[in-house]
Amino acid sequence: TDAWTWRLPGALLGILSVYLIYKLALLLFKNETTGLLSALIFSIDGLTFVQSRIGMNDIYLVTFILVSVIFFVQKKCVLSALFMGAACATKWPGIFLALIYFPLLIYQHQFKNLIYFILIPPAIYLLSYSPYFLVGYKWSDFIELHNQIWQYQTNLKATHSYTSPWWSWPLNLYPVWYFVDYQKNSIANIFASGNPVVFWLGSFAVLLTVWEAIKRKSINLIIILLGFFAFWLPWAISPRIMFLYHFSPSVPFLALALGYQLNRGLEDKKGRRLVIALLALMILSFLLIYPFLVGLPLPKEIIKIFFATSLSKNPF
Repeated sequence: TDAWTWRLPGALLGILSVYLIYKLALLLFKNETTGLLSALIFSIDGLTFVQSRIGMNDIYLVTFILVSVIFFVQKKCVLSALFMGAACATKWPGIFLALIYFPLLIYQHQFKNLIYFILIPPAIYLLSYSPYFLVGYKWSDFIELHNQIWQYQTNLKATHSYTSPWWSWPLNLYPVWYFVDYQKNSIANIFASGNPVVFWLGSFAVLLTVWEAIKRKSINLIIILLGFFAFWLPWAISPRIMFLYHFSPSVPFLALALGYQLNRGLEDKKGRRLVIALLALMILSFLLIYPFLVGLPLPKEIIKIFFATSLSKNPF
């Protein structure tokens, strides 16, 4: 099978997720500029860009999470729960959506809606195993399979050159080296790497948003913060080796926080100049790392300079 056939769905979902960021920002802030800024920031992030092109399922998880959150904000809890189930069926971290929904629903005394998120996602998860059961596997096989998955996730003792601790992900310290093609005078690489400027500014924007959410007691800002932290902090207790791409579901919420804060900066003339400068810096950063996101061949001298001035591990 040609590679494009199994990579195309992820690429299309990557494009769709940019629109979903715009849609979610509109729902939360009722401000088109915030939506456009958030979508632009998300579109020039390297991590989600690579994950949508490489054939891994992280972009499926991100897309289902965004659709679920959009329906949740629209108070369409049945549909939100359905896509939460799709997220869980894609990767187990989809269950972290419960860390967003459960506190909010309990706080708002919406216990009827809470039941949807308790019953529907497990049903969708089981339904995703229909092909598994249709080819002859039994319930006991299903239980044993999940026991093996759990044992793997909790007892894995493997090491890897590109593993990274959870706390380092917002700083983009350890990109993951996916591909290399050594040629006579050039080398082509693909790294799963965030846009450094987006990650650094976004992390600062998240801190600003924490302060503002506390001061204003804004549910919409709390949704963004819960989304960011719910998909990041649980990894702090994970016993297995981890990689930067595990941070992918938090990136949309980082982009939303940064888009929101940049839009606030547009309120005065001095702030507008700063916002334009920061956007230009983020775009420039994306252009500089672009060859390392798509595998463009570069002269070996440039590659050596890159690795001599970065924290990425040297492929030579």
